[in-house]
Amino acid sequence: MTRIGKKSMPILSQVKKLTKTEEAILATLSFFGILDIPLTEEKIWQNLYKIPASKETVRQDLNRLIERNIVYVAETFRFPQNGGLKTSATYFSLKPIDEIKLLANQAEIEKRWERINKYYWLLSLVPFIEQLSVINSLALGNATAESDIDFFVVTKPRRLYFVRTLIILIFRTFGIYKTKNKIKDQFCFGFYVTIDGLDLSGALIPGEDPHFAFWFASFVPLFGKRQYERLVAKNRWIYDYCPNFLPSQKVLDYKLRSSWTVFAKRVLEFLLFIPASALEPIFRFIHIRHTFKLPENHWATSTTIAERDILKLHAVDPRKQIRERFFALLQSLR
Repeated sequence: MTRIGKKSMPILSQVKKLTKTEEAILATLSFFGILDIPLTEEKIWQNLYKIPASKETVRQDLNRLIERNIVYVAETFRFPQNGGLKTSATYFSLKPIDEIKLLANQAEIEKRWERINKYYWLLSLVPFIEQLSVINSLALGNATAESDIDFFVVTKPRRLYFVRTLIILIFRTFGIYKTKNKIKDQFCFGFYVTIDGLDLSGALIPGEDPHFAFWFASFVPLFGKRQYERLVAKNRWIYDYCPNFLPSQKVLDYKLRSSWTVFAKRVLEFLLFIPASALEPIFRFIHIRHTFKLPENHWATSTTIAERDILKLHAVDPRKQIRERFFALLQSLR
C-alpha cells in the first residue's frame, strides 16, 4: 500500500483559484471526511456536491488537487483467500488516510456481505416485500467490527406492519434480528415504506439535508429493480444535491433468486392475502402505539416517523449536527 499527498492538513481558506468542480470535490470529501470515509474517484463523481460534471473533468481536477498537495491518496492492495486475484482501489481524502484502518474496514464490509449472501434466500422469501436495499454504514462504506446490517424495506400497499411483524418473528427465530443487547452483525430493519409512500421528502429535516441525500444515494438494492427505479423517480430532489447521481445498476438483483424461492413467495402471498388484509390495521395500531410509548422516540434528537405508509425508527439523529459541521467546512472553501 502506498500513499502520496501533503503531510499536514491544508488550510482550505488559503487555497486560491479553485474551479467550481474543484470546490465541489472538496465539498464532497469534506462531508465524507466528517464520517471518516475516504472515497474512490467513482464515488466522488457520483456524490459531487451540487455541481454537474463529467467523469473526465472530475478526474482532471482531482489530479490537480493532488498535485497541489490538497488531497491525500491511498492505494490498497488485497489478496483474497483461496487463490483469488489481487485487487486494488485508490481512495481520496482531505486528511491522512489510515491504511490499516481502511483495510480492516474493507474486511468488515466483506464479512457482512458474506452474511447477507448466506441469508439472501430468507430475505427474498419474506412475503409482500417489493424491494429491499442495504443502507447505512455498510452501504456508505464505514462499517466496523461492531456494526449491524441495515435494510430499507418497500412493501406492497397496506402491508407494512404485517411485513414488519413477519420480519421480527422470522429473523428472531433465526437469531439474527438486531436487539438493544445484540447488535454486531445482526440484521436491522429500521426503515419501511409502502409502494404508496415512496416519496421520502417528508423525512428531510427543514432547510438543507445533505446527509439524507448522500445516504439515499448510497442505497445498494438487493432485489426489486422496477420498484427501486420508482423510488428514485419519486425522489428527484436527490439531483439538487448530487446532479451526477445514477440509480444503482451494479447490484440490482445482485444474486438471481432461485425459481423455487420466487414460486414459494407467491404461494405465501396468496395464502396470506386474507390474513394480512385483516391483521394489517391491528398490527399498525399495535406497532405505532408501541413505537411512541418508547421514551427514546420522544427525545429531542428523535426523527422517528410511524404512519400508515412509512415507519422510520431514528431516536438519535445526528443530521443537524453533521450539517452544521459540513456548512462550516464549506465556508472555508469560499
